[in-house]
Amino acid sequence: MLLEASVMAHLERLGTKNIGFPSGNVDETLYSNGDGQLWAAFSNAADAKIPRRWNAFGVYDFKRHAQVITVEINIPTTSNAASVAGFFAHDPAAGATYLMHDGSVGGGKKGVGRSAFMTWSGLDLEDVARTDGEERAGIIIGRVDDPDLAGRIWRFVKIVRDFKAAVKQGDLENDAAKRSIAEWDEFRSESSGRRKGRRRAEFDYVSYHGDVVEALRVECEASAGKKSVCSIAR
Repeated sequence: MLLEASVMAHLERLGTKNIGFPSGNVDETLYSNGDGQLWAAFSNAADAKIPRRWNAFGVYDFKRHAQVITVEINIPTTSNAASVAGFFAHDPAAGATYLMHDGSVGGGKKGVGRSAFMTWSGLDLEDVARTDGEERAGIIIGRVDDPDLAGRIWRFVKIVRDFKAAVKQGDLENDAAKRSIAEWDEFRSESSGRRKGRRRAEFDYVSYHGDVVEALRVECEASAGKKSVCSIAR
């Protein structure tokens, strides 16, 4: 698979490592360039209720016996099941395929979920047409043939990591955050029946624009000391 080959080409093979998750743990070949950097592991979950390619990512901590998954970008292998967060969007005009994630971030902690993540991160959902005529919305992570796909996945992993840290710290428990999440839910509910899936000619622009916005957000937070005072137009 091009996705795996691209990531593996930029990360070192560390051998078999234990990876933990809420329901247990598993030993898999792990790829990473070292402590505090992106790690990746791939497997074929053919026996899952919805068969999928398991693509797990996290921040490597050499002190841990079991590495912690930050986010999975799994791809269904026998269907277009929307219950699996990852998917590919193909642009036939440009001949490009994009790795997407629908924003459904898990983690087993109260406050970790799609609405909260999308509100906190400020990332955009792009609507794309499915082969069955329906539409699906997702975050553009990057082109699967992008030489820096590993770097683009790493950017997404860091955003998810920071979001989960914010939830743990209680940053989303204030009234303003709760109101923003409720408004996001209402907006998506109202617009879901009117959205039409479409091929976005500007997919590359949207994807790389996210890198710029994230860099500005990081700089703003470093200068201000707190996220709440940063306002970045998207």
